[in-house]
Amino acid sequence: MLPLTQKYYREAILAYVAVCALGGIFANIHILPFVLVGGAYTIATVAMDNHKDKVKWYISYPVKVVYACFVFFVLYYLTDIFFVNFSAFNISTENKTLLYLLLNLIFVAVFIIYDALLLWGYHWSVPYVERITRNLK
Repeated sequence: MLPLTQKYYREAILAYVAVCALGGIFANIHILPFVLVGGAYTIATVAMDNHKDKVKWYISYPVKVVYACFVFFVLYYLTDIFFVNFSAFNISTENKTLLYLLLNLIFVAVFIIYDALLLWGYHWSVPYVERITRNLK
């Protein structure tokens, strides 16, 4: 997030690639949530937010919802990272499609809240980083 506060997108992407490579070596598949949510999504959502005049909210939010559905699909079906033990909650798993849609809806709602908090943190940190780095330039 620090390079993004100064709109250094190239540096943010290089840092993301380096962390993904190191995480892939040491953390294997468990780096996937960071790869999908913490890194690439952060860079993309900050870039969309910084270019509000070109990417309107009615374009960016459907893209974010589709991306959240994609992330949920990857974490739920393709990996064993996201797993819910429904028998512990005494929930019937007979209708798997309805259950998947309900969990996906909850995940998308949490993802949109995460997006709002991420952008709030970004907007909050920009003035502080600018004030700190102003004396360094």
